[in-house]
Amino acid sequence: MHNLSMTQALGIWSELEAAFYSKNNFGGDTVEIYAYRLMPRCPTAEKAEAVGVNPHQSDASILGEALRDTYRDAARSLRSLILFFEESHANVRVLVRSETGLVPAAVWLSDNFFSHRIHVQVVRGA
Repeated sequence: MHNLSMTQALGIWSELEAAFYSKNNFGGDTVEIYAYRLMPRCPTAEKAEAVGVNPHQSDASILGEALRDTYRDAARSLRSLILFFEESHANVRVLVRSETGLVPAAVWLSDNFFSHRIHVQVVRGA
């Protein structure tokens, strides 16, 4: 969360709050979060995207490393924000929809990064 601006954090937080009350515009209790919303400006990462570097492939170049680092920082920031959200709301779990099903967001984000979007579900009474 230390890499997020106040505007970025509040934007995601408000969507999590809406999902908490099952009123999120995307899907009631589900939020669609795009990685770019969690990223600071990083000209090197922007250049990497412009030339088509894939952050999920092995690329030892400076551009590839910068892009992966930027996405990892975005995932870490989202993880911190979600952990704080869960701590602030009694009996709530935030889950990521992954290829293997619903996974606790804090667990998924500690092992993975995303470069496009993820869907997170806010489950009350968990």
